[in-house]
Amino acid sequence: WAQDPATSSYFVIMECLEGEDLDALLAREAPLVLDRALALLRPVADALDYAWDRHRLVHRDIKPANVFVTARGEVKLLDFGIAARARQGAVSPLEAPAISGTPGYRAPEAATPGLTPARTLDVYAVAAMIYQMVGGALPAAVPAQPEALDDARWQALRAGLASDPADRPESVSVLLTRLEAGGAVAEEP
Repeated sequence: WAQDPATSSYFVIMECLEGEDLDALLAREAPLVLDRALALLRPVADALDYAWDRHRLVHRDIKPANVFVTARGEVKLLDFGIAARARQGAVSPLEAPAISGTPGYRAPEAATPGLTPARTLDVYAVAAMIYQMVGGALPAAVPAQPEALDDARWQALRAGLASDPADRPESVSVLLTRLEAGGAVAEEP
């Protein structure tokens, strides 16, 4: 960011991206094979791990429109506008309210007053995206097993969609690793 010396107004300099968001890609290519979906989401998991490890940030609005695939094939996670820092006690008054997020990708507990943001909010959103990517639609209240997933991988994905955040993998990286490993339990990378 910088300040214009002539007007004293502030401005933000951002990277200019050429390509498309995941919404556009899915409109053209869905459903995807699981390996392609996981390859597209691995950089998202890496970005979320970085945000958590460095700043204790939870994105809270992961959805296909916030994942961008550049013309060179790079994947970028966009729009940390409602991200929240995990703190004892709750969300800072300067941060977005707990109910923030997009229906269909928002975890059931996201509307809980005084919720301390946890990584499992993002795990739920990515699990919903994976379901959409391989199954062609967002999961319903009682989602059916997508044809693209065998039983073990379906169990791994269902864990990501669990109503209770304690039953979800602890991070998006762990969710993806379990899906890559055929549903086997994997430790935090």
